[in-house]
Amino acid sequence: MKRFALFAFLVMLILLYSNGMAEAECAHSNKIYVDLGYQHQRLCSDCGQAMGEPVYHEAHCYAPTTCDRCGLENLTIDEHYIYHWNTAATWVNLGDTHQQECSDCGKVYSEEPHFSKCTNPTECNVCGAVDLALSEDRIGHYHTKLVNLGDQHQWTCVDCGEAVGAAADHRGDCTDPTTCGDCGATGIVCSEDNLSHYLEFVNLGNQHCLQCLYCDYQYEKENHEVSCTDPTYCFACGAINLTVAVNDLAHYDLFTGEMYGSEYVNLGEKHQEKCLGCGNWLGAPGGHDAKCDAPNTCYTCGAVGDDFSLSHNGAYVNFGETHQFACNFCDYKDEEYAHSASCTNPTHCVLCGADGFSLDEDRIVHAINNRTTFTTTDTTHTYTCATCKKAVTGDHFAGNTNICFTCGYTVPAYTPGDANNDGETNMRDALALLKKLAGWDVVIYDEATDVNADGTVNMRDALLLLKYLAGWDVTLQ
Repeated sequence: MKRFALFAFLVMLILLYSNGMAEAECAHSNKIYVDLGYQHQRLCSDCGQAMGEPVYHEAHCYAPTTCDRCGLENLTIDEHYIYHWNTAATWVNLGDTHQQECSDCGKVYSEEPHFSKCTNPTECNVCGAVDLALSEDRIGHYHTKLVNLGDQHQWTCVDCGEAVGAAADHRGDCTDPTTCGDCGATGIVCSEDNLSHYLEFVNLGNQHCLQCLYCDYQYEKENHEVSCTDPTYCFACGAINLTVAVNDLAHYDLFTGEMYGSEYVNLGEKHQEKCLGCGNWLGAPGGHDAKCDAPNTCYTCGAVGDDFSLSHNGAYVNFGETHQFACNFCDYKDEEYAHSASCTNPTHCVLCGADGFSLDEDRIVHAINNRTTFTTTDTTHTYTCATCKKAVTGDHFAGNTNICFTCGYTVPAYTPGDANNDGETNMRDALALLKKLAGWDVVIYDEATDVNADGTVNMRDALLLLKYLAGWDVTLQ
């Protein structure tokens, strides 16, 4: 009996000791790797806790099924994680190019053009090929300096004397405008565009701008940046005690960029968007909209009714030379229109996806940018497409500002949604609006593109215009 009691006592001590060890913090001194397919995970063999994040298996090309990190074998390792260390790799001359061959597995990869130094332009400094005739862009100049040319300066190779790149204007400092800050030339005359300034924000009352600390130069007067949760303080210039209209407030955190969010509130016959950050209304009240498969429920605010504007969800159907939007949920169909394509892929319709057709020039969309120049007449403008470099002539597009969307020419008034004033409301108008909202330097007409008539042009107008063009039962105002 005494021996049994002693045995029970020892068992109890062992159990207590084991529980104490389990509750104590594990030192993770023993680690193992577990295969997760393309990855492995390091685990503590004592407590089973994962150590770090899963990592992809890696292998050398002479043992592509064995991971160099965890040592696990017979694996299927992604080829992007199989390395060629090439301690004795050789380059193979292929004529105009060369390739590297792995000395361990024989794989040929990294085909590249030859490249030489200006001191030995006929010999490749990578593979050693000789008697080459390389273009200038494949000949390297490794020692260059800026040389003063009078009104400009030029990077010039010290070894061969060749000019490298294009000559550039001198750049001065407003505190020392006659000395070039790049090449050190003195006695220069810099244009205002080539002077550097030391700028800081200055409060101008209703606006602010960047102003030089040492001269009277000012850069781009702008409205104050004020968040709706702190409407008297400008985030950019630090001005305080401001009075800013609700429509000019930023409804997001100006420091983090985090949106405060919004919700739509049912007001009976209409609904209105409210900022969750400040509680102010955003824009004007708008009518309820429903989808044709749920015609009695507003998809924006959830209101229930029986006289809502209906929108449709569908796709464009190709009919050969034309296409038509058809709803997937009801029998609604839009009118048939000709295909539209971009100049980079002129046989592919951007709306229905049809391929292999030939379009008239007026159905192909060309690109412009801030370097595009125009030749204008009273009715047309001509420019070079920024993408395909083709000379393009088109009619002026205008809106309520009477300025051509494309070239800036003064033109007649607008129609709702007709951002480019070509007399039609189509995908060109939607693309122009989206470019403007994305920050492109394009001209649109606020009244023509404020299609929900809330006093501002924003993504809500773009979405409404796209719904209209997609055949939804919505109205442009």
